[in-house]
Amino acid sequence: MTEKIEVPAGAEMMIGAPAKPMPEATSGAIAELVAQIDGIQEAHLPQCYVPNTMARPGQILVLLLTPGANIQTVMERIGQGLHSILSGGEPLDIWPLQPPPDALLAEVRKAGCQIYQRHKSWWKFW
Repeated sequence: MTEKIEVPAGAEMMIGAPAKPMPEATSGAIAELVAQIDGIQEAHLPQCYVPNTMARPGQILVLLLTPGANIQTVMERIGQGLHSILSGGEPLDIWPLQPPPDALLAEVRKAGCQIYQRHKSWWKFW
């Protein structure tokens, strides 16, 4: 389902909206999965390509974690849930990002492929 890739520091990355996005039913199921997992602030499904690292461009699942989230727990729960959603064996790389937001997250947000945003509770605005 996913293959671990190492992106070298300073590598060129191309991120944008996918020309042929995954079916809405699949992205919707991924959004529902993400919404059920504590520790995720945002989720995006942009297309990404890293020359000399990735064989071809593909959609990736980018997760912005909440401060203090346990990355191992989040990744285990995502992996378990994706196993049933991506039953056809289609690949989906997962890129967890920890706060604070950085330039990579800014590029991901520019692609306009956000599928989930955790809403702050009204009592936390005071």
